[in-house]
Amino acid sequence: MSDHESFKTLTQRLVDEVRAATMHYELYRTLRQSAKEYGRALNQSRHFWSLTLNAHLEACRIALCRIYDQERRSLGLRNWIENFRETVLPTIDDAEERAAHHNSTPVSDSNAERDLGLVSAKDPLVNALIVQRNNAIAHVSRGWTDDGKSVFESFPLTFADFEKLIARAESTINRYSTFVYGTNHGMQTFEDDDVSFVLTAIKSASERGRV
Repeated sequence: MSDHESFKTLTQRLVDEVRAATMHYELYRTLRQSAKEYGRALNQSRHFWSLTLNAHLEACRIALCRIYDQERRSLGLRNWIENFRETVLPTIDDAEERAAHHNSTPVSDSNAERDLGLVSAKDPLVNALIVQRNNAIAHVSRGWTDDGKSVFESFPLTFADFEKLIARAESTINRYSTFVYGTNHGMQTFEDDDVSFVLTAIKSASERGRV
């Protein structure tokens, strides 16, 4: 397998993770936003919906942990960009060819260096995610537990932070993928209709039961 083919395979695997993060976050957000309209129906199964909401948020968080993984032997944006610099970029011979490559915005070594700063633990959002991952998601830290501290309170990520990390991953992948292959990956999965269909059915059944 050539360097370009290998990079394309790695790219597709990262795209899958970004799509998963996007899907679960959008489902979580849509369900939360539906609480006012469907609150009475949802409250009839509060335990189920509470666990469902939490499961989607945790699935998003886990996908983001994979996307921003800092381990040298794993596939994350950091290692993916470094792989691009080492194996793909040198094969695009000169500045003129790079500028014309797929008629896209060129990605230079300096661009890659800048992007590495945005996907490494030097970035505050990525650092908070990695601290959460290392102490409460992939592992439960005995030290934090013994001290009675919560890593999620000490290194919080807001809903806006989740959205920033997802958007950053999407734009980064597509910038490189468009430059190298002329491919822009869609990450939206359009789950709104699914949620509306399910909640409308539950609401209708609930209302019939009260008649």
